[in-house]
Amino acid sequence: DAMVVAQLQEGLLKRCNALAEQIQQGAPAAAERQAAVDGAMKDLEAAKVHQEKTAETYLETQKALTACQDAKKEAEQKVEEAEPTLESAKKVLQEASVELENYQNYNWTCFEELKEHRLAEPEAATTAEASEAKDVATTEPLTEAAVATAGA
Repeated sequence: DAMVVAQLQEGLLKRCNALAEQIQQGAPAAAERQAAVDGAMKDLEAAKVHQEKTAETYLETQKALTACQDAKKEAEQKVEEAEPTLESAKKVLQEASVELENYQNYNWTCFEELKEHRLAEPEAATTAEASEAKDVATTEPLTEAAVATAGA
């Protein structure tokens, strides 16, 4: 029995030594794996920080979007409220434009008529003066009474 126990102890000792040697040989690989795990943990922490910042930015953007949508609705409502006023202002503008055009056309026509009348008047006056000059030259000299009457 002692021999079996001694052989068993010897076998267990060899097995323990082999496992210890295997563990020692795996220590550098374990250190590499631990370094990889530590690097992955740092990357994970950086990703969490980035995710939190991105989430905050997303929430701020959502708030800004909501504010913009509200402002758009308010602006659309104001446009709808102002539309009747705009239409009436357009109508008043159109009426005023027509009235202005009519006023300008009327006054321009009057100006043209006056201009034509004025141009026609000197021609008539020149013709009248020429005929009077002929009449004066062909008629008898004026008497003193006629000159006094003409001067008055």
